Amino acid sequence: MPEDTLVAGQSYVITCSVKAKGADDSTSATSTVSVVVNAPPTCDGLSVEYENQNKYLLTTSNCVDTDSDSYVFYQYGYIKNNKYYWLTRLTFDYSYKLRIPQADSAIVRVCDELLSCTTYEASMPQKNRLLSLNLTEYNQEITDFDSIPSIIIYYSDFIETLEDFSILFNDHTTYFESIFIDENAFDLFVVTHSILIANALNLTELNSTYALAAIDLIIYVADAYGDSISDSNFEELVVIVGSLTDLLETQEVNNVLDVISTYAMKGKIVGKSISNDVGNLKYLRERWPGSSILNSTFAADNLTVTLPNDLNIEILTVYDIILAKYVQDDAIFEITFKATGSIANGLSLYGEPLEQSINSTSGIEVEYYDSFDTGDDYECVYLDDNNTWQEGGCSIDSVSSDSVKLTLEHLTTFSISSTGSKGNCDTGSGPIATMCVLIFLIIVATIIFTIVDKSIEKFPSVHEILLLYPLTSLFYKQALTRRTVIAIQILTSELWMLTLIGAFHHHWDNTNDDTDNNFDDFYGRQLRRGAAGWALTQLFTIPVFILNAFMLNSKKTHYISLPICAFFIVGSFIGIIVMTVNYCKGWTEYWISNWLIFFFLDLLTLEVIYALILSLFIKSAVQESVSKGKPVGTFDENVPRTSRRNESESYSNSEYDIIYQPDR
Repeated sequence: MPEDTLVAGQSYVITCSVKAKGADDSTSATSTVSVVVNAPPTCDGLSVEYENQNKYLLTTSNCVDTDSDSYVFYQYGYIKNNKYYWLTRLTFDYSYKLRIPQADSAIVRVCDELLSCTTYEASMPQKNRLLSLNLTEYNQEITDFDSIPSIIIYYSDFIETLEDFSILFNDHTTYFESIFIDENAFDLFVVTHSILIANALNLTELNSTYALAAIDLIIYVADAYGDSISDSNFEELVVIVGSLTDLLETQEVNNVLDVISTYAMKGKIVGKSISNDVGNLKYLRERWPGSSILNSTFAADNLTVTLPNDLNIEILTVYDIILAKYVQDDAIFEITFKATGSIANGLSLYGEPLEQSINSTSGIEVEYYDSFDTGDDYECVYLDDNNTWQEGGCSIDSVSSDSVKLTLEHLTTFSISSTGSKGNCDTGSGPIATMCVLIFLIIVATIIFTIVDKSIEKFPSVHEILLLYPLTSLFYKQALTRRTVIAIQILTSELWMLTLIGAFHHHWDNTNDDTDNNFDDFYGRQLRRGAAGWALTQLFTIPVFILNAFMLNSKKTHYISLPICAFFIVGSFIGIIVMTVNYCKGWTEYWISNWLIFFFLDLLTLEVIYALILSLFIKSAVQESVSKGKPVGTFDENVPRTSRRNESESYSNSEYDIIYQPDR
């Protein structure tokens, strides 16, 4: 007998007759029972008045329960787009003041103690609403405990930041963890949770921590309720979970779906099902005996499964067949069985569904409908007991533009992902070309500066910052062939940064997969690879920079810095060649683009900062040398000066903040 067949307030006589199989009617037995369907309370109607501060007063009149003397309960809410939203639990108050978001009309559900209810609605006066979340006003209103759900729903329209959401979500969680969860309270939770999460996703950006907290609260409230979840509430909860799949792990999605679908199937007989085909997450759970499963086809939205006759199932066992389909980074689908009862002696359901490990030697055929690139290769993997994706038990038979056909050897959660374009992708030459240019410049600079500066025995009379900053330092002839060392320092640093950026791309991206080198997300996601390489490069740059700075005080630190540079040049040469060979062309374009950005940032920011900082120490060293009567830049005290004029110039110039090497 379908639900809602019997009319409220009417009396019925139900007759049941039974007889042995094959016997005639004379051997039958008959039993009858009389029932009266409980009639819900009745009212004269509902009225709505606008109060100050954007609140509405909902009032019912003359509500009575005609077939009993029990109390009458009220639950208030609103209708929007033909959908009911409840804002309160059941209350004894026939009049209630509360905030209502933009709605088509207000409603009240009037129930007796047996929860037989009648719903009334009334139009709402249209008034201007608040345009922002006023936390002072919100905190004042939230002190009315019974009004918390309606207040959260109302103010969730004005969420602007994650902090706003956090305030509302914490109060929302506290409220539903504090109350007794009955059918009406569960309805209220679903409405409040749905609106709060939907508004948060529309108005701000949630993170994985709040997404996990949202599904944990669903599990908590469902367990606290512990009764059968209505189909409409189940569908709404699946939509909520579907909106959060990108922020959740696959196993977390599976866990919450298992909990709410188990409660939604509670008490359902063979042949019944629950489903959802709205939003990102499609779901189907059907209940059938084993005899009806073999050689059968089941279909959720855009997912079809054909089961062979060699499944390891029992004919008399009742199973729930679960199909789920959603998208995270890849296409995800779940096909699982749960043993839920037996038909050996009539239908009997287990208290808890039992997990089943289902296998097939002939193969379970699956067709997954979605948009696919026929020019790409795809792989299928499954989620093991350790929540790790593994290969095996799933093979892809064919790929078309709108579906993938697969054969499974077992049932669990699977993922279909692209492994890149078919065939070998092109190899980019950018990194190797850039490396060759840098090494060529190192060689040329070494030869030229060494030849030009080999007879120079003094440092120029310029401010030390001009000698400390590598780019300007290259324009001054210097003793100890320091220009050669500086040129090698600059070019080795940039070569090493090129290597590190390539390594970070290889670590975080599938660089051996083809890519269309779309730069739409370059400044968000891809730029982090360059920033990481730039930062790590400073572990080389800073020590070498300091060593070369001390050359200005006649320290022969280039005997340390040059071998270090040589080591990094060789390492970079090997690393860049190996990575380039394994990179697809699109990724090398990301690689070089990142390097060019941070090449200029490095030279124009950090190198300047290092020069400014070290100028303070170099200046101190100069002044200390002068105070001791030792001319700055003197290499060998045993070599006599060629003229008194040079000596006097050395001392007269030492009073300025410059580095100066007197003539010998």
